[in-house]
Amino acid sequence: MAQLAHELVEEAAARLPTATALRHGADRLSYAALAAAVAGFGAALRACGCGPDERVAVRLPASIEAVTALFGAGAAGCAFVLVDPAMAPPQCAALLRDCGARILVTASSDQADSARFEQIVRGCPSLRTVVVLGGADVEHTVPATPAAGALRVLSWDAFAGLSAAPAALPGSSSLAARS
Repeated sequence: MAQLAHELVEEAAARLPTATALRHGADRLSYAALAAAVAGFGAALRACGCGPDERVAVRLPASIEAVTALFGAGAAGCAFVLVDPAMAPPQCAALLRDCGARILVTASSDQADSARFEQIVRGCPSLRTVVVLGGADVEHTVPATPAAGALRVLSWDAFAGLSAAPAALPGSSSLAARS
């Protein structure tokens, strides 16, 4: 019997693979597709060096991708920290710093506003990777604090590519149709 949220998704996928697990606007995702996406996200987190007892901050609006990131963190053994996208950058930075988040999953709107992005990530010494949903490929590093070293910024697609799992993550251009 499942005890963790991502295990419930796996059980539902085994019982009702084609049933709708998530619906957001016109987008729908089956339990089988959600289970594959959650496993892929968890594998990508592990490929980034995240594992048990580490924190993954998810700063996304309500979406299929947000659910995937939250359950995927659990699948990797990580704790997720849900961050309100409306939170002001200084408060967001303080939360990331206080919780010791290693990975931040955020929307492209944060990265598009470079001053806002800088306010959020600067001064978070544990932060190593930022995954940007909805942006172009942004595979590059940006300076962080001198003590922390460089911060890797990846598009959602590039992050999904770190996974050895064959399924694409929802929201990636390689997911042709959500089932």
